Amino acid sequence: MRNRELVALCALAIIFAVFTSGCLCVKQSGHFEANGIVFDYPANWKLSLEAKPPPMVSLPLQAICQLIAVGEGQISIFWMELPADRNRIELFATAYSKLNDPDSNAREVKESEKTVQGKVFLTKEYQIPWGEPYRQYQDYWWEKDSGLFLFSLYSGLGNSQEFQASAAQVLESFSVQSGFLLPTTQAPSSFELQDVSFKYPPGWEVKTKFSGPEAHDPELDARRLCRTFTQNPYRSLEVLQKDLPEGASMETIFQATYNRFEEPGVQVRDVSEGTLSVGGQTALVKFYNRPSGEPWWRVEDVWLKVNGKILILSFTTYPEQFSQFQPEFEQVLSSLRLTPKPTETPNTPTALSTTSPSASETPSALEGPLLTVRQAFALAEPKAKAYSKEVKFVAAFSGIRQTGEAILEDGRSLAWEFWFLVPGEKLIISVQKGRVTEVKNEAYQGSFYMPMPEGWIDSPLAIKRAREEFAKNHPDA
Repeated sequence: MRNRELVALCALAIIFAVFTSGCLCVKQSGHFEANGIVFDYPANWKLSLEAKPPPMVSLPLQAICQLIAVGEGQISIFWMELPADRNRIELFATAYSKLNDPDSNAREVKESEKTVQGKVFLTKEYQIPWGEPYRQYQDYWWEKDSGLFLFSLYSGLGNSQEFQASAAQVLESFSVQSGFLLPTTQAPSSFELQDVSFKYPPGWEVKTKFSGPEAHDPELDARRLCRTFTQNPYRSLEVLQKDLPEGASMETIFQATYNRFEEPGVQVRDVSEGTLSVGGQTALVKFYNRPSGEPWWRVEDVWLKVNGKILILSFTTYPEQFSQFQPEFEQVLSSLRLTPKPTETPNTPTALSTTSPSASETPSALEGPLLTVRQAFALAEPKAKAYSKEVKFVAAFSGIRQTGEAILEDGRSLAWEFWFLVPGEKLIISVQKGRVTEVKNEAYQGSFYMPMPEGWIDSPLAIKRAREEFAKNHPDA
């Protein structure tokens, strides 16, 4: 116990000495300057544009970057908008509610206020276990204009004096210019699947491939189509589909589904229901709290009817934070677009090749319009240009990447996937069975892909040229 206290006191003494006297000097030759944020860091530190929020912080943080001192520690930098009705003191007081949980095994929890180069920081220091050893977190919160910056230092208990000195100089050099681009100005991500499209908050992860038990929600007796979610604090949005039997009403199925709440042994509480106008129709809404292991969740299920089926959008987060994050769900609902089925079967595009299918084609490959890559691109390109004027087309793949459908000998395929680049993002658009079925984006900072030239050739010609080249190089084949 005495050794552990001695280590903690030494670390605090080092931090105090560094932040008050600045007597330790470390050569800073790394320089960061982007979106109006400027700071220096040691040349031997690694810089990453991805960072995970500290595990004990329960606030919606947006990552700026991470600095890694290999073998010593790291600094992760985040930003969040300061709500108009709350100040930094109130947010700071509620951000670390997880530290009060006995299961966190947190120790040496301290908070204070420090001033560095005129910047006033609220600080939180704590130790939490990482496997067998404990790790030290030192979080520095700085209010600037309408937002909060978090500098989270993470290291072992015996972190070096040099690491602390370097961290201090990063904070000293950190500045925000007049052209600072607020992370909240990022455009929301777009998603399209089957009969529905919507926009969800930037940075959320999305999943559309489910197998086994995960593909079916037993509580709602519905198929999972999509799940988009984020962490710290956790919230998710699931899109599910449920059959509507002929002659039955959505209201009847709605009531029958939630009648299970009255069954013995079912744990739910704070149940209520109502209606909501969504996408031009009246939706049915169910609110309830349910347990999932140790924590309880607050759930809002919104039921809609589209193309003879029931569509359910289910929003989930912690009960105590539901009111804080419900506006995110409301923004998703306001962006929701439902696509009714056409009354007539669309004609097969006239530009399709009339070549007879080869014997090697599988039956599933013939279930829908077969398109060349150029024909499919004509469907994907307007979606890309609507997303951003700066979009650049960089790659195309036959549907074998997603569906197992091979490209046919005449250059047509049932499914195509197109990649476009916009600054900081990769936009992926899927075309299947003659229509756009999915639009999603991913963070991308690389420079590997080059824009396709205007005159790129269509797939039938590409296959023809490949055959000719093969025949020339392998005359005996």
